[in-house]
Amino acid sequence: MMSQELFERPEKQYQKYSITAFPEQSKIIGDPAVFETAEPSEEQEAAMESILDSHPEAALTFDETTGLWIVGEEDNLEAMFADRDVFVDALESDDGSARVTESD
Repeated sequence: MMSQELFERPEKQYQKYSITAFPEQSKIIGDPAVFETAEPSEEQEAAMESILDSHPEAALTFDETTGLWIVGEEDNLEAMFADRDVFVDALESDDGSARVTESD
């Protein structure tokens, strides 16, 4: 079950979904929105490459909720984000229940 903890400590989901976060590299790389108007610096590029080199089979993405770059199996990443969306939708629908079952 997902609950208020999602908003208090969203990174706790990473263990459940076998996702690895990169806090130090995230500080270097920053928000991906920057890359819409500018190329990454050499330092940012090196940080991204170090993540990809250490996890060549994993998908790399940015978690806007935590501000961290993360890697994991694509299906696991999609399931985590989908579970979050379901939880937020339940909150927004004001159905009185902000607890939803996570996908397997």
